[in-house]
Amino acid sequence: MAHFPYHLVAVATLCGLIAQPVAAQTSQPVPESMDQPAEGAPMEPPQPMSQPMRQPPPAARQGPRGMFGVDLGLLGPASLFNVAAVIRPAKHVEVLIGIGSNQANESETTDSSTATAEGGITSYLARFRFLPMGRHSLLLEAGMGASDTQLEAAGTDTTGNSLTYKRSGMLLVTVVGVGYALRGYGGFRLSVLGGWRSVHSGMDDSTLTATGSSSETDRQELKRELDAISDGLAKSAAYLELGLGWAF
Repeated sequence: MAHFPYHLVAVATLCGLIAQPVAAQTSQPVPESMDQPAEGAPMEPPQPMSQPMRQPPPAARQGPRGMFGVDLGLLGPASLFNVAAVIRPAKHVEVLIGIGSNQANESETTDSSTATAEGGITSYLARFRFLPMGRHSLLLEAGMGASDTQLEAAGTDTTGNSLTYKRSGMLLVTVVGVGYALRGYGGFRLSVLGGWRSVHSGMDDSTLTATGSSSETDRQELKRELDAISDGLAKSAAYLELGLGWAF
């Protein structure tokens, strides 16, 4: 009687049990990417793309330029020329602190004497300007200060006696004006304006001295003529001004 090969059946069964998990592992599909979600899982919203940082305009990057400058004025309030330091404390406000000068010569002749007069005005002004617009702007101005005004004359009468005249005064003045301004945060500046200079005080008393025995009547006549000239230096008057400058 032949024996059934039970030991071979046992070995084949054991090999089949070992082969099943290996086949299951090799037959499982490999995901294309580890980042992909599993099937049936909720999709995450897409991440927004990062936006490049916007660069501020050049004026903002450089800071508030044009806070200080220098202006040269031609003509102006009782001046042939003036120079001023410019400060901009606010966007639409400028303050000018300056000095101006004007010189004039004039001859005066009476029936008995002749004199040549030389007058000078040195003005010290603080001027406040309001510019409500941008680079091209309306200009409104108001200011105040003092004008050192002097008139000196030297001459002779018909008898050859020398005459000397002097008069001076520190005048309180105010100015108002309106015009146009070209400005910016830095660089070239230009202004054109017209205004009115008001004088709120008068000249001091004048003196006239003479050598020799000149006539008192003749001296007083010359003094009155020269006083009229010096009074003209202290009158309120209109002005025009052209300003050129540079802001830093």
